[in-house]
Amino acid sequence: MAEVDNGALVFHIDIFILAAIGLFALLALPRIIGRLQGFRDGFVFRSSWQENALPRPSYDSEATRVAPVQEKQVQGAASPPAHVPEWTTYAHGLSIILRYPIAPRLSLGQVLLMVGYFTLLLYAELYRASAFKHPIRAGFVAMSQIPLVYALATKNNAIGLVVGKSYEKLNFLHQWTGTLLVLAANVHAIGYVYKWVYAGIWTKQAEMAYILWGIVALVCLDILFFFSTSIWRLRAYNIFYVSHVIAFIVFLVAVPLHQKDTTPYVAIAAGLLGLTKLEIPHINAGWRAGQHVRIRVLSRQMGWFGWTEMHPYTIASASHGPEGLVVFAKKSGRWSRNLYRIADGSTGEMEGFKGGRLVRVMLEGPYGGTGHCVPASFAGALLVGGGSGITFPLSVVDDLLRRGAEGSSRIQVLHLVWVVADSACLKPFISHFTTLLNCSTLKSFHVSVHYTGIRANIPEPPSSGELPDGLSLVPGRPNFVDILDHVVNETIQAQAEGNTTRTGVLVGVCGPVGLGQSVARVVGKVDPKRRKEVGGVELHEEAFGW
Repeated sequence: MAEVDNGALVFHIDIFILAAIGLFALLALPRIIGRLQGFRDGFVFRSSWQENALPRPSYDSEATRVAPVQEKQVQGAASPPAHVPEWTTYAHGLSIILRYPIAPRLSLGQVLLMVGYFTLLLYAELYRASAFKHPIRAGFVAMSQIPLVYALATKNNAIGLVVGKSYEKLNFLHQWTGTLLVLAANVHAIGYVYKWVYAGIWTKQAEMAYILWGIVALVCLDILFFFSTSIWRLRAYNIFYVSHVIAFIVFLVAVPLHQKDTTPYVAIAAGLLGLTKLEIPHINAGWRAGQHVRIRVLSRQMGWFGWTEMHPYTIASASHGPEGLVVFAKKSGRWSRNLYRIADGSTGEMEGFKGGRLVRVMLEGPYGGTGHCVPASFAGALLVGGGSGITFPLSVVDDLLRRGAEGSSRIQVLHLVWVVADSACLKPFISHFTTLLNCSTLKSFHVSVHYTGIRANIPEPPSSGELPDGLSLVPGRPNFVDILDHVVNETIQAQAEGNTTRTGVLVGVCGPVGLGQSVARVVGKVDPKRRKEVGGVELHEEAFGW
C-alpha cells in the first residue's frame, strides 16, 4: 500500500471546504450584486452630517415635536434598491425542512452541515491510517483547521461576507470547528504520549524544545475549549474573553515552534485576526439597520472592573440620521445597572427616559445585521421584537421610514409588533413611536404592543387616549397568523393599486429563541398561492444568547 502524503491529503480537504464555501457564495451572488447600492455602510463607523437631513426620532425633549413630513421632502432623486429574492422563495418546502428546530439553537440544516463536516475530517483522519498507529495524521488534520477556526472567530469575517451571514449566525460553526480542532490535537498528543511511554522514552522526548512547544499549544487549545463552555460565556464573559485572547496569541506562537510545516496555516490565521475599535465623539453613519456594536464605558462609576467589560447592543437608530448612534440598554445585570445609575444621576426628562449624562465610550463594530438581505427592497414588512429585542426592528423601521421619505425604499406596508411582559414598558416609548408614525409616508404603518403578563406593584398601563393613531396596546400574545395574513393582503393590494413589481414581504424577528421559532412556523404556513402572488415571504431571525 502506497504511503499517503499527509500534507497533501489535508490540503485537498481544505480545498474541498473552500469549494463548499464557494458554492454557498455562488448561491448568494445575486443578492451580493443587489446589495452593492449600499455596500459602503455596514463596515466602518463615520460621521456624515447633513444640513437638510430629514427630521428623525431623537431622544431629547425638542425632538418630540417633529412635524409630519411635507410632500416636497418626499420627492427626491434617490431610487429604491433592486429586489433579489432569496433562494427560499423558490425552494420554500426545502427551506422549511432545513429550518426545523432540532435543539434550542440548532436547526436541521445546521446539524446536517455539522455532521457533514465531521464526516469529512473523520475521512481525513482514517484514510489509510489508524488514529493510534499514526498519530501524526491527527496533527495534520488539526493544522489544516487553524485558518478556518480563526476566520470564523472574527466578527467581520470573509466567510460571512461572501455567504451573507453575520458572525453570530456562523458562531455554531466556529464552535464546532473549534471543538474538532481541539479533538484532533488531543488525539495527536495522546497517540504520541502512548507510543513514547510504551517504548520507555517519554522522559527523553519531553526534554526536546519542539515537544515542549507542542505541549504549550495543546494547553492553549484545551484552555480555549474549557472557557468556551456556556457557563463561562454567560456568567463570566470577561474570563472567557481574556482567556481567548491570550490563548489565541500564544497558540499561534507555539504551533510553528512545534512544527515548522504549520507556518503557512498559522500565517493565514494571523492575517485573518483583527478588531475595529474606534473612539469617535459623534457617529451617525457607517452601519446598516439591524447591526450591533460592542460598547465599553470608560468611567470609574462603572465599578472597579466595569470599564474592562464590553457588551453587545443592537443599534436602534438609522444610519445618516441627525440623532446619531442610539442604543437601548436594559437594566438587568450588574454592568447595565451601573450604567443606569450613571444616567439616573441627573435631572430632566428625555423622550420619556429619566436623566442623562455624558460619558466616554469605546465602540467596536459594526457587526451582524441582515447580511445580503436589503429590507428596503421589499414591498411589505412585518417586524417583531421580544422584550429588549425591540432594538432590532426599531433600527429597521427608522431606516425604512427615512428611505421612504427620500424615495429610496419600496416598502409600502409596515407593521411593527413588540411583545413585552408588562404593559408599562410602553410608556417611555410612546413619544418615540409617535414620532415614527408622524414621519411615515407609507400607505400603511402600524405599531402594536402586546403584553403577556401583569406583575404586582407596577405602574398603570397607558390608556387608549394617550396613544396616537396607529399605535395600539393589546393584552395577550399576538396572533402572528392573522397579523402576517393582514400584512400580506395589504401588500398585495398596494402592489395592485400602484401597478408595481411583486417584491415580496420581509418578516424580521428579534428576541428569545421561542419567539423566533413561533414566527418561523407562521411564515412556513403561508398559503403557496398568496406567497407567489405577493412575490415571496422571507424570514430574517435574530436570537438572544449567541
